[in-house]
Amino acid sequence: MNGGWIWPGWQHWVLDPALSGGHSLHNGIHLVDLAGWWIGEEATSVFSAGQHATSEALRIHDYLVIKLGFASGASAICEVSRGERPRSASYLELVVVGTDGVLAREWDAEGVLAWTDDGLTAWGVDGPGGRVFRRELESFAAAIRGTGAVVPPVEAAVHAVDLAVASEESLATGRTIRIGAAR
Repeated sequence: MNGGWIWPGWQHWVLDPALSGGHSLHNGIHLVDLAGWWIGEEATSVFSAGQHATSEALRIHDYLVIKLGFASGASAICEVSRGERPRSASYLELVVVGTDGVLAREWDAEGVLAWTDDGLTAWGVDGPGGRVFRRELESFAAAIRGTGAVVPPVEAAVHAVDLAVASEESLATGRTIRIGAAR
């Protein structure tokens, strides 16, 4: 997930690790949460590497790679950047490699492209992919009314925060952090 330049006006909290928790928490958390949901289990380890792509003077890493390990042997690589050049750059690409094929999604793509054993297939924005946000809002409203489950479960959200905190610890120490183990 590359989101362009550091946005003006964010200096007061995003670039202050005491306020934002670092890039792992204010942006990377979304990718680690998604990776665990796709894989279907909680990550057991985190290793992160980062750079100060915009400026060495930054107190947070504005570019990072977060590697998640899972008990099943699966792994996920999450790449997050806020220091892309030129400033107009904005790009999101998700690639999921599974047993039935590869799914790739780009931010500016027309729908979702899926590579399977049968070749490249386009899922248009008027198909299942186009209804995602509507279903998300309907689910949120049902949870508020008490007629539906809270999605994701609170435990999954807490685990995503644990992963993001572990990512920042890994950045600071250069070590792989085991989740659930005493640090």
